[in-house]
Amino acid sequence: MQTSPPNKVEGTFGFKARQEKPMYNMGRVAKIPGRKSLHLALRWVKLWVYRNPTRKHTHNGAVREPCGGLRMTITFRFNHTKAYQAALWFLYRHGGALDKLMVIKLIFFADRWHLAKYGRPIVGGRYCAMQWGPVCSELLDDMKKIEGGKDAPISVRGVEVTARASLNEEVLSESDIEALKATEEEYGAYNTFGLSNITHSLKAWRKNYPGHNKKTSRTLPYEDFFLDLDDDAMLEIIREDQEARDLLER
Repeated sequence: MQTSPPNKVEGTFGFKARQEKPMYNMGRVAKIPGRKSLHLALRWVKLWVYRNPTRKHTHNGAVREPCGGLRMTITFRFNHTKAYQAALWFLYRHGGALDKLMVIKLIFFADRWHLAKYGRPIVGGRYCAMQWGPVCSELLDDMKKIEGGKDAPISVRGVEVTARASLNEEVLSESDIEALKATEEEYGAYNTFGLSNITHSLKAWRKNYPGHNKKTSRTLPYEDFFLDLDDDAMLEIIREDQEARDLLER
């Protein structure tokens, strides 16, 4: 999802962060760049779909039904750069080192917070319901790849993650930093197991976790984040944007 134009405002650490405004529901059309044109394009494509009800195929999670309706899965691309910077942001607030699971959990809560207010996560990617709670699959894979290496902005050795590079807040928008601050304020004092217990209380995790075998996991859809967020209006906005972008990519 696009962010607002890069109006510069002062951020922390002497860097500047990009400003981003929240989405406001204007009769189901949000105040975000390109929203109106996407909305009109979506109406045109839907009209074409209804006039061609026999054309059925799937693409990027979309299933075209016989009546011409669409059932879409909400997806967000994983942002490697923001993932590293979000990790560094939390690391530097905890003395430069954190438990790997705690970094993953804090980023999950920050993504969830930003999704609820601004309609997109900070890091994105595919979340899975695993034994210790929701986990961003791509973030976990990145940590496994760089373990013991020296080229990444963070260092991973066993269960410990340490900061290797300087934090660059210019990569993060103002709203990203807002979400990171809110997450740190609410969850930063917990230890790893405390955060894990909190995630186990979430409806989204309980619905999707397949069992107590630590080797099993299941995709945790972004739609299910809203089982705990109770914001159907924002969920509908995100669904419409996903639908419009998916149709325009055909």
